[in-house]
Amino acid sequence: MRVLVLMLVAWVGVFEMGSAVLAEPSESIRGITISTRRWGPGEWDRRDLMGPTLDRANGVGANWITIHPYARLGRNGRLWHDPAMQDASVRVTMEEARERSVKVMIKPHIAYWGTPFTWRGEITYGDDEAAWQRFFAGYQGWIVHQAALAQRYGAEAFCIGLEYVGTMHREAEWRAVIAAVRAVYDGPITYGANFDEYTRVPFWDAVDVIGVLGYFPLSQQPNPSDAELDRGWRETMKTMRAFSVRHGKPIVFVEIGYPRSSFAASKPWRHDDHGPDLEEYRLRVLRSALRAVENEPTVLGAFVWKWFAAPGPVSEEFILMGPQAMATLRTAWGDEAADRP
Repeated sequence: MRVLVLMLVAWVGVFEMGSAVLAEPSESIRGITISTRRWGPGEWDRRDLMGPTLDRANGVGANWITIHPYARLGRNGRLWHDPAMQDASVRVTMEEARERSVKVMIKPHIAYWGTPFTWRGEITYGDDEAAWQRFFAGYQGWIVHQAALAQRYGAEAFCIGLEYVGTMHREAEWRAVIAAVRAVYDGPITYGANFDEYTRVPFWDAVDVIGVLGYFPLSQQPNPSDAELDRGWRETMKTMRAFSVRHGKPIVFVEIGYPRSSFAASKPWRHDDHGPDLEEYRLRVLRSALRAVENEPTVLGAFVWKWFAAPGPVSEEFILMGPQAMATLRTAWGDEAADRP
């Protein structure tokens, strides 16, 4: 394979592709997803919340964050959003992050609640061509608006979508979305494919980085050892490495995380069997994932799911703000993090 130089300075530096793997990056992406309890207004756009949140994220060693502005999906495939609200969310986030030398990826999400779909992967319109046209017209307009905000405020990376399994056969529309984003945003772009569908994405050649939601099953044992968890990741990374080499592009985990659940290692998307007594178990699984990401040169890094900016009751099983989870991140991402604010 000829040598391919990937100029992805905004991500982590310059990567050289040889016959085997990508050269180790100068700095891994150690990212945290800053999520929202209220669709973004009153959270991402509030300095008194985002400033301290970024300080805490920086304090555990995070050098990247991502936020996920929403568009609402209607039953007929139409999308709508509030441009002024989203402008403020991106602007405030970027200004607060820049003050702390933290990089930002914008990763817009569709809010599908109230539709027949139970997750983004189910969004599809069968043979209803009018609905498809309506959906992609709205989606492209919204994503281009988000990409323009990313360009205006200096976001270091942009994710054009995630988990849209039921739309992958509409390759022409996705390529049109990518071209439209390229016209307004000059940074690196990715797409977030679910762990079991990334091989079916038809447009990896058109983006800069292969994005994967890293919710891979690692073990079917009820309480796997650390060695078994690490073994599961070695097999997963072997597959990731081959895929990266085949496409000549590095990989980033646009999401990775584990619930406080007995299914953390076997079905990490499930959090119906949960409880505080499972916290140490889910953190063992998280530690294994972070070790695997740090040790794999074809993977640029990961964005851990998730952290809230606004105060409120903690009901989310993937939450990272507890002292044990924060200590886990701090240890995994380097002792120097302990000296940060």
